[in-house]
Amino acid sequence: MGDAAGQHRPPKQERSRETLERILTAAESLLDGRPFAEISVDDIVNHADVSRSSFYARFENKDALLPLLYERYAAAGRSALAVALSVDAERPPEFVVDQLVRSYLGFVRRFQSETSTYETSDLGSPRRELMDDVVEGVVRVYLNCVGRPGDEALAQRVEFASRAVAAILLRAVGPPTGFASMMGFDDERLVAEVSLLATSYLRAAAGD
Repeated sequence: MGDAAGQHRPPKQERSRETLERILTAAESLLDGRPFAEISVDDIVNHADVSRSSFYARFENKDALLPLLYERYAAAGRSALAVALSVDAERPPEFVVDQLVRSYLGFVRRFQSETSTYETSDLGSPRRELMDDVVEGVVRVYLNCVGRPGDEALAQRVEFASRAVAAILLRAVGPPTGFASMMGFDDERLVAEVSLLATSYLRAAAGD
């Protein structure tokens, strides 16, 4: 996995880019139903309606799809985050936190089974970058909501609380434990519980 970043050959022509998009879209669609490890190259090319030679002209192996798929999911996560952060400033902090938790959970859910594999490579982590964006958003929005946008000490406490909640959320859904499913939580229940926890942490950070 460590050299997967060099396994993808970028397309140079429009038709080649369209074929690449079909391969990635097919892989993403298949991932909605089963783990990446259970999906074969034949599954992907059949779903994309392209030849095996077209696949191997662009990728040395199936794992070379990982960085591109992860970037697609990260882009979707950033879009959801932008929507969450564009809510009316008059909304209460609890609503904003709920929207941020939903946007982040939506991303980690898409690729949770591959998180440990991806992050032990040298490819970097769009998930960590997205978490940083979410935390920054929580700090900014929450401080504005409570009317203390310039309070640096509060900003640090809110960031600490936000990162703690993000870590709990990842442990709740990701390998090896995934304890939310062990407790019988669906995503709505998980969002509700994590949002409640986050709001409690933030109120404590603000001294409320």
